[in-house]
Amino acid sequence: MSNPKKTKVILNDTDITDFVLEWNYDVTYTDSYITSVSLLLANSVNNVISTTETDLLRKESYIEIYRGVTTADTILFKGVIAEIKYGKSQINLLCYDKLYITKKRKITYSYDKDIDPSAGVVSEIFKDIITRKTDLVVDTDSVQYSGTVNILNKFICKSESVFDKCKDLAEAIGWIFYYNPETDKVYFEPKGYVNNEYVINSAQNVTNPIIWRVDETSVFNTLELQGAEKEVSTIETGRIGTTPGYTTSEIQLSNEPKIVRVLCGASNPPTTERTIGVRNKDVDFDAYVDENKRQIVWNTSVYTPGASDYVIVEYTYLKSVPIFATDYDSVDLYDIKDKTIFRTDITEVKDAELYALEYINDYKDPVRSATVSVVNIPNLYPGQKILVIDDLHNINDVFFITRVTKKYPFTADVVEITSKIQGEENYLFYVSKKLRELDRYNKVDFTSLIHSYPLYNPYIYENEYVSITKNGTDIYRSYNYNNYIETFVNTDLKNISETTGMWIDGVVGAYLFKDNVLVSKRFILANYVTNNNYYKKLNVSIEGSGLDDITFYLGEDNGTTINYSEVNLTGPATKKTGSVLTSNSNKNGVVWKINRTDDPDYTYNYEIKDYPFLNGITLSVSQFGEYILWAGSGRVRVLKKIDNNEYELLDLYNVFNYPPGGIATGDIAKDASFAITVYSSKWGAPTTGLIYILKRNGDFFNYLQEIEYPTTGTSIDMCSISNDGNYFALGTSAGDYLYWYKKGIDGKFTALSAPATLPPNVVVGLKWSNNDNYLAVTGSFGLIIYKRTGDTITKLADPSEQPSPGASCAWTKDDKYLAISSYSGTDKLAIYERTNDDFELYLKPSIVNTGTVRPVIYSSDDKVLFLASTSGTRLAAYDVTNNYTNIPDYFSDTTLDNTFNSIIITNNDLTFVACTYAVYPGIKFYRKDYKKISKIDIKYEVSL
Repeated sequence: MSNPKKTKVILNDTDITDFVLEWNYDVTYTDSYITSVSLLLANSVNNVISTTETDLLRKESYIEIYRGVTTADTILFKGVIAEIKYGKSQINLLCYDKLYITKKRKITYSYDKDIDPSAGVVSEIFKDIITRKTDLVVDTDSVQYSGTVNILNKFICKSESVFDKCKDLAEAIGWIFYYNPETDKVYFEPKGYVNNEYVINSAQNVTNPIIWRVDETSVFNTLELQGAEKEVSTIETGRIGTTPGYTTSEIQLSNEPKIVRVLCGASNPPTTERTIGVRNKDVDFDAYVDENKRQIVWNTSVYTPGASDYVIVEYTYLKSVPIFATDYDSVDLYDIKDKTIFRTDITEVKDAELYALEYINDYKDPVRSATVSVVNIPNLYPGQKILVIDDLHNINDVFFITRVTKKYPFTADVVEITSKIQGEENYLFYVSKKLRELDRYNKVDFTSLIHSYPLYNPYIYENEYVSITKNGTDIYRSYNYNNYIETFVNTDLKNISETTGMWIDGVVGAYLFKDNVLVSKRFILANYVTNNNYYKKLNVSIEGSGLDDITFYLGEDNGTTINYSEVNLTGPATKKTGSVLTSNSNKNGVVWKINRTDDPDYTYNYEIKDYPFLNGITLSVSQFGEYILWAGSGRVRVLKKIDNNEYELLDLYNVFNYPPGGIATGDIAKDASFAITVYSSKWGAPTTGLIYILKRNGDFFNYLQEIEYPTTGTSIDMCSISNDGNYFALGTSAGDYLYWYKKGIDGKFTALSAPATLPPNVVVGLKWSNNDNYLAVTGSFGLIIYKRTGDTITKLADPSEQPSPGASCAWTKDDKYLAISSYSGTDKLAIYERTNDDFELYLKPSIVNTGTVRPVIYSSDDKVLFLASTSGTRLAAYDVTNNYTNIPDYFSDTTLDNTFNSIIITNNDLTFVACTYAVYPGIKFYRKDYKKISKIDIKYEVSL
């Protein structure tokens, strides 16, 4: 272990290292974002530099501290002197980093989301404040984009310090900001956003055995939250003089009414609606509502009902809705730990559900923490996450850094770590609440537009369908065609129609040429799809030049004929718009064509793919089910869960260097911070694949990185992200067949060295174990297991009995068992048992699936295994606790015309999702009701 015993201190361009007696660097998670260092100097420093108050506190004054092993070349601190203590023989300096200047600058400015370029986005406001009032550096690398889900309508700075306003923004969304001396930039990011690239390893860089503290006192895994209310509609009926409480002076209701409609008259049922007014305000009304007494009171000066009249009261009232949340894994481990919370400030059901689930997730496990003395790990900062390996206590996990202490003379750096940072201020409910409070504080004649949705919801609702919606307000996402448009500019349009028109998630993008000149760079077609799966209304928008020379037609395909209708386009020659209502006979899709009026013999045709349909290959889901990645025929989509009955189809792409094509697969990180998409080809290069890293900012998955594809001649290639998000593996149909990559501190991936022993043939499936120590790889060769040690993977000994050609694989949560499905052969399912690094066949269960068997997955409690196939019982469930025997009729409906290519489970096993290839609509949702799982229909919508 190398000790960074060397130091160097620069004070106002002068090296004062020889006069440094000691310095102490101590920063904690709860500090005020500004790092401080105390520096003790010998008075003899005055021999080389003046230490008068005037010289040390002048505006040009600065101090830098370096350290290192052989030479002090790593900067640790850069800042200014804030306090001086002169002693008899020593001088003590209290120094703050460069962020300290934000306390000395004030700002007066009003940010308005409808006026300012920041558009209410918190991160953009932060960036502008720093840039506007200081010389500190911020950019897109150091300031993470906070997204447009939670925004500020106004943010007013009334001659307040820059630091205070930045702190308001950070605390509003549960983020942190700090200054990094190595990059000389100010950072603004979520807590725990940075994964430190180094590892705390008890066998390598820890000076003393780690003493772990495990605190169970705050464990709660079953929560009842009281305080939420839901508006409920009801109808009460009766007859005056007969029904108790029904009189000619008032009607007694069962609940406190909010919105009321009253019908009263001699007929049964009554049909005359009575006017409801406000007492002591309105004049001519029949009755008013007394909420406190729960009564409808007749205004007898205007209207008195008959002594035997009939009455119908339709009204709404607020019903108390207790919210229950349970983490069953925690219950199984630690028994039931009950808690009831009363929160009168959380009245909305969605807010209460979100709060309850975040609370359970925060308190479901004991908190493990430690104080660790480490040697020479750079860039440690509170709020980061770091991997800790302690073989003595069998710990290999990621922890949060809460405090860092560094000293000179060097003994060791002391790092305090914890398994989780508990605190309600970080909950998404409070983020939304604090933003609303900021909005109210800054409100000047405007209405707040902030909405908060739960990320996870374990309750069953009785809606008849799952809705997948798309917001049409920002429906167009462009590709960067600059790299290859020039190739086609001098080519006749007839020869390039197949490569210039393409479908992009509800949008058709096409390039139109006239006389070999590009005239239209943008073509949009938005649509609305009814529950019967046909297009109802089609809107068209074309931008370019010379568009007066085109006639646009839409054709409806009813399976037998295509019936075309001309779309009446209006507008100037640079932009044409129009729409058409369909005849509801287009269940097989829609086509469009363009005639050039200057060339009647030429017609440009293009088929519009059915909007909701996607030939699905893979599905993956984030840890709490809030995002689903759906990949297939040349496209990848992300579904965001709004609640159990609604998923929103997100805009996935920003700008790519090349539009993807061929077959797409993908995987999403457990924390949903990023996703990886793999395409078997790109436009213009059918044998060259594409790997894109998509980083999530709010609800946007934006292009972060393109990785050069390691081989050519690809078909369907699979990828798997490690559970900690630090690695991903790629299985291919050519080249080395297996490649793997590591994520750097900037979120981008670089290739790692290939294992010494590679798969002998095409990789069909691969999956990381839950502890990320093992990688299972399947194909015609059966099963190969690799073990990861740091940045190296090594092939383990093969099992003594291989499975049939392997398709998919699934691990139990404890990584003790590994299930392998096989796409051919006699035995379509094999279970392997792990003992240390040895994997041996445990069981080959008898199954009811027939044909090609593909996806396999365990339930969240590992008690049920699900298997999908191309024929027979297409979706089947097997009881793990009873030697994997089939559970008959576990699914109420598994009929489908083709195979399920991928299956996932979300919402604590309450929702089961499957995707298929070449069969509309490409995705199926199933819902668990006690022991049965029932299929529910899907409704696709596009909001225009």
